[in-house]
Amino acid sequence: MEVNSYNSQKILEYIGEGLLYADNEGKILFINKAAENLTGWNRDECIGKKLSMFSVLKTYLLKVI
Repeated sequence: MEVNSYNSQKILEYIGEGLLYADNEGKILFINKAAENLTGWNRDECIGKKLSMFSVLKTYLLKVI
């Protein structure tokens, strides 16, 4: 999934819920400010890395779902 328009990206960036998305291989493509605040990770250390590297988040998501 690629955010194509500037307005769409800004909406995703500033919604109040933590949001990140990854490709089919689990590589993180986007993380918004709320997700950065929830996890304590900054965008630069997340983008391009495998979601599986962040086991704390994986455990949290499994509890939420």
